[in-house]
Amino acid sequence: MALLIAEVALRIYFRNDYGVPTHRDWMFRKVWDEQYAALNTLGHRDHAFTIKKPENTFRILTIGDSLTWGEGIQDINAIYTEILEKKLNDRATGIRFEVLNVSEKGWNVQQYLDVLKEKGISYDPDLVILGFYLNDIEADKANRPKGFFLSSSLHWVLSRMSYVYWYTQSAVSGLFFDKAWIDYYLSYLDVQSPDWTRFVSLWKEIIFTCKNNRIEPIVAILPNPMMLSDAHPFLEVYRNVEMLSKAEGALVLNLFPAIRGMNPTTLRVGATDNHPSEKAHMIYADQLFHFLIKNNMLPN
Repeated sequence: MALLIAEVALRIYFRNDYGVPTHRDWMFRKVWDEQYAALNTLGHRDHAFTIKKPENTFRILTIGDSLTWGEGIQDINAIYTEILEKKLNDRATGIRFEVLNVSEKGWNVQQYLDVLKEKGISYDPDLVILGFYLNDIEADKANRPKGFFLSSSLHWVLSRMSYVYWYTQSAVSGLFFDKAWIDYYLSYLDVQSPDWTRFVSLWKEIIFTCKNNRIEPIVAILPNPMMLSDAHPFLEVYRNVEMLSKAEGALVLNLFPAIRGMNPTTLRVGATDNHPSEKAHMIYADQLFHFLIKNNMLPN
């Protein structure tokens, strides 16, 4: 009876929370993507746009993973790409700006290169913004540390049926597995590791492809929203990505300083989900807007 009451209470309390993965609700609600993540005719989570760039238009192409795609953000206009587009057009006189979002959940650097070559270049962008996140370096998801105690099959079933299980295991796993995840990401600092070696090769090719097509590349480093102080564990990883990008001729905006010292819970879409909240998206868009102006990346 206590478990049943707790289950009902959690479902009510977290009814608007994105912490519970959306695909697990067999019986209680529709899949989140079907409700909120409509795609345009070209297959992107963005407003409609044409392959051919309209006249008197400055196009910015954004490529990233679920953070840039807008995981957990119901209103497409609250994603940083759309906010940036509005800011640019509000400022513009005599020219129109389009910020195209061709990102997708689960992507990393290989898919970024693929979509740039297969679709992105044909959209004729003037700038490309690469939304970098830590796991873009990851070569194989199968190498990730385990984040739960039960067998994979039992965890899969319970996490799709019970809020009590999900929030309990999330709290407990944070105590036991956070260090394993930190160490996993810090392994990228080994420049001889397969993950980093692969990433460097593909990252260089992305930047070269942009440059070779007379497209200016910009790297936006999207930080992990944990330990938002000078003790943040991944600062050196960000520095390595920044140095690599700059060496290849890309401009870099590290967004960590913009959220340093903030409360991480205000920057997440859910109690157990680290994807950026609407507040974080607003901060990222504002930083990118001023970065583009400061670096004279916009037409006069």
